[in-house]
Amino acid sequence: MLKIHPVPGKKKSEDLCRRVAESAPASVNGHVFYGVKEGNLAEWRRVLASGEDYFVVDNSFFDRARGVQYRVAKNHFQHHGHGHTTGERFAALGYEIKPPREPGFRVLAVEQSPVHMQCVAGDEAWLARRTCGVAQDVRWRRWSADKLKTQATLQADLAWCNLVVTHSSAAAIEALIEGVRVMVAPMSAAHHLTDFTDRQRFFGVLADNQWTLDEIAEGAIWK
Repeated sequence: MLKIHPVPGKKKSEDLCRRVAESAPASVNGHVFYGVKEGNLAEWRRVLASGEDYFVVDNSFFDRARGVQYRVAKNHFQHHGHGHTTGERFAALGYEIKPPREPGFRVLAVEQSPVHMQCVAGDEAWLARRTCGVAQDVRWRRWSADKLKTQATLQADLAWCNLVVTHSSAAAIEALIEGVRVMVAPMSAAHHLTDFTDRQRFFGVLADNQWTLDEIAEGAIWK
């Protein structure tokens, strides 16, 4: 049996947690989370300390599927990108993987929410410290709750930069597609891409580990 721990007062969080839990086989035990906020932080800490299984639901790894597909990872905040794939689900998103960009010192620093940095990263100064260590020319993307609005300007910023620094934002995945190197925390899926020539497979695995609402309800996660 799965127990859900949505962000209090957030209908989307509750709906997604419930959909994942209700689609699970009876043999699956553990906890389901969507989001880390002060309202469910105590449950997060208790579950992580207990060693019980937990499932993290979040928005798509890819901007083109935001609001349409949702990623789910077991016992991690993000999938590690290891494994095999047919590549079909990633191909359906219509991306073109760009050649690696020449290195340089134009750095795009992508902020995440203060609550994320406090509760998940556990280090509010992570981004500033990493950026100061590598940057000569920095463009800051300030955090905003309006994800679709900020998404609309990301490609222009990626066209300018040579390096993206972010803790675990999905902007790192968009950067890798554009051929831009990234500096991220181990919690990020992008941290596990060790060979730039392996991006096609890596993106395919990530796309295989996110689903539409209908697919979640039909139990695709558990298959």
